[in-house]
Amino acid sequence: MNFESRISNCEFTGPAVVRRVIRNSKFVILNCLCLLLLGACATTQRTVEPLPGENHNWDHTGYDNARLSIVAIVVENATGDAFGAGIVYDDGGRIITAHHVVEDADRILLILAGGYTVRATVIGSDPVFDFALLQAETVLADRMQPARFAKGDPKPGEPVWNLGNPFGTSRFGGEPSVGHGVVSAVHRTYLNDSTGRLYLDGIQHDAATNPGNSGGGIFNDRGELMGMNALITTTRETPGDSGVAFAVPAHILKKQAELIIGGGKPSHGWFG
Repeated sequence: MNFESRISNCEFTGPAVVRRVIRNSKFVILNCLCLLLLGACATTQRTVEPLPGENHNWDHTGYDNARLSIVAIVVENATGDAFGAGIVYDDGGRIITAHHVVEDADRILLILAGGYTVRATVIGSDPVFDFALLQAETVLADRMQPARFAKGDPKPGEPVWNLGNPFGTSRFGGEPSVGHGVVSAVHRTYLNDSTGRLYLDGIQHDAATNPGNSGGGIFNDRGELMGMNALITTTRETPGDSGVAFAVPAHILKKQAELIIGGGKPSHGWFG
């Protein structure tokens, strides 16, 4: 039922290399390495423009309904600042993100719409599924809207709104950057050979995905959460956005969050 692939040239959509960015926010793009956390390597970003004669008629409802459900994440540690994104899980200030975004954090800052900054702590994580749950120290209800989880599987060809913090662009101002694309495939199982991390039942999509998108969400046209960005495939020649990105599906995110909140241990059974 599930297509399994071994990703040998990929990058996580989070900041393990972006964290080497110097603190004055002048980005130093390091040499690209295969199988790095997606927080490195790309120097160009893709903008979606219709071809002559095309009429996409995109409805912005998905973005409008989802934008307050995404926060920018700045991770501070001994090597500098790293960037990622998070998804507002509930009205108690819990935030879903990727484990690799926050695993080396000395301090975690959430940047909300309007540029408001609050601190956060990790309350539970699962490196196997690349999942972490944060707790905001202050809850600003008008800036933190819990994501609405989509029901059922997305369908190939379905529109995708990709909201995140590529290259730390949301650090000043707080509004998420947005990309648009389609679901390319569902029920992908993929293995990161570098970390041994296995992603189950993943969603493949082609919306622009770059360093700093890790932990951010992909949403449908109704603004419902379909999944969380985890990694992209790359080549040495094209180390940035390749149009082949993978997201952890919403039902796994919800299951893991409920387990952590309930005091249980993350489950590594097969979800499908």
